[in-house]
Parts: sequence; structure tokens; C-alpha cells
Amino acid sequence: CAPDTVGSEEELNCLKRKTGKDQIKALLKAQGSIAGTSVMGFAPVIASGTVPLPDYQAASVKKYLNRVPILMGGTQDEVRLYVAYDNLFGEKWNVKEITKDDLENKWLAKYYHGASTDTKRKIIEQYFPTIATGASTNGAKVGSMISDFNPVAGLNNCGYLRTAGVFSEQTTLYAWEFADPKAPVLGVGIAKGKDPGMKLGAVHSSELNYLFPNLSNTSAIDGPDLKPESQKLADILVKVWSGFARSGNPATASVPAWQSYSSYGPGQQVMRFKSPDQITLYDAYKAHQCAFWNDLYRTKAQSVPNVRPVTSLN
Repeated sequence: CAPDTVGSEEELNCLKRKTGKDQIKALLKAQGSIAGTSVMGFAPVIASGTVPLPDYQAASVKKYLNRVPILMGGTQDEVRLYVAYDNLFGEKWNVKEITKDDLENKWLAKYYHGASTDTKRKIIEQYFPTIATGASTNGAKVGSMISDFNPVAGLNNCGYLRTAGVFSEQTTLYAWEFADPKAPVLGVGIAKGKDPGMKLGAVHSSELNYLFPNLSNTSAIDGPDLKPESQKLADILVKVWSGFARSGNPATASVPAWQSYSSYGPGQQVMRFKSPDQITLYDAYKAHQCAFWNDLYRTKAQSVPNVRPVTSLN
């Protein structure tokens, strides 16, 4: 489809004419151009680097959104799961001891593909200020950083919050974050017997066992039972989800007063589910260092060869 038709009815009609095989072929081509990885190759992008993505999103949301209440969220350390995959499968990178050279030339090169040397320096100084003096870091900490924000994978918390801000302008939205460090991952998001040797916890898909008991990554449905405290949290989550499905409001006797999300920015706007005794509204914008990422990716997107530019968060 022609780049100058992005967001138009003409582009939509063009996409409808494409076969499934055509779309998969285009997807694989795009994936192969992002540092040779298939990380979220289907994430939405925009043809012109001069058009801010959120404005494009906001226009579409305003036009097409069915204005019913929304319950939206993710997990605290989404991308730790994919860092573990990097260790177990694909690259098989060391996650126990990551040096400055590894951080810059492997991890940042992959998840911040196209970033300038100056951008990489700022990221390292923000998250790993001692690594330049010879210290090292590990996969869990790198995964948490990538989970805060990255321009390659659609899985990142600042992206979630920005999207929530766009939706909240049109309808009532309640934001949540799953953060149980005891969430089972081995036998769920990672196959049994494939331990990557790093802290996992609240990674991508780790909340699913709390809603669907013993969910596994196979049809056997033989994931591990939750530990007693995590099971109590699961019972609360089920009440929250089912209550919202019935009434459009997630409030229950088990959670504090839950105000709706108002705008993308600092403030106690996201309900964090860490344990039965640690459920509270908190400042996810601050916790995930979104102000830093906004400033770093404020203007023109980092250049990604052969891929339409991924525009800024603002």
C-alpha cells in the first residue's frame, strides 16, 4: 500500500485486498529488518516521521471507539520473559553477568535498534550508572528496563500508559498493573525444564494463571498451582475482572478506592496488584521512568533501516 495513504480509507481498502500470505510475507520482511529479530514485528507504525503517532491514534480513537468503560493494564516486568528467551533459545546470551560491552552491543542494539551512540549512553547512565566503572548487571534488571519502554516491542509500560491516556480522553478507563514477584513462569510462559537462571516474576503472560488455573504453554493445561498467597491474589483478581464485566466498574471490597485514569503523566492512577496485602494505586509513570523516555524519544524517531519510523511517545 502506498505510504502516502496511511490512515486513510484507501489504505484500509488496500489492506483488505491483500491475502493472508501477502500479509505474512510483509510481516516477515519487516521482522527481518529489525536487528534480525521477530520481536513484535506486527506493532503499529506510521509512514511519516513528521506525524506524531499519538495524534494519529487519538484521531482514530475519537472516530471509531465504542465508548464503554475500559479495564486496561499489563505486567510490571513484561520483557523479562523475552530476555529469558534470548538466553534459552535464539541468541543464548548470558543473563547472569552482563557487561557494559554486552549491554551496549547486544541488548541495546536489539531492543533499541537504531539508537545513536548518545542515546545508548543516556540509557546506560540512567539505569546502570556504575557499569562504566567495571560493574556488571543481569538479565532481570535489563528486562525491567526494556519493560519500562523500548521502541521495538509493543510490550512496554510507558506505551501502555500513553495509550491509556488517549483512550481516557474519550471514555472511562481503569488502569492496572500486575506485579506479583512469585508468579509462576516455568511451565507457563517458559516450558518445563527450561530455566534461564534469572529472576522472572511478573513477566508477560504471568497473570494468566491467576485467571485461568493451571494454564500452561501446552494443551495439557498442567501449569503449576499458585502458592497460597498468590492464590488469594488470584481470587481478588477474578472478583475485579468479573465485577467489571458485569458493571463496568472494577471496584470491590478487596481493593482500595479505584479512581479512573485521567491523563498520561505522573500521579496515583494505576492500581498495582503485588500481593493480597499490597494492592494500591501508585504512580506507574514515575516508577517506569516515563519522563526520561519521553525526553529521550521526544522528537524524531531513531532511524530503523527498511522500516517505517517508530515515532515518539509525545
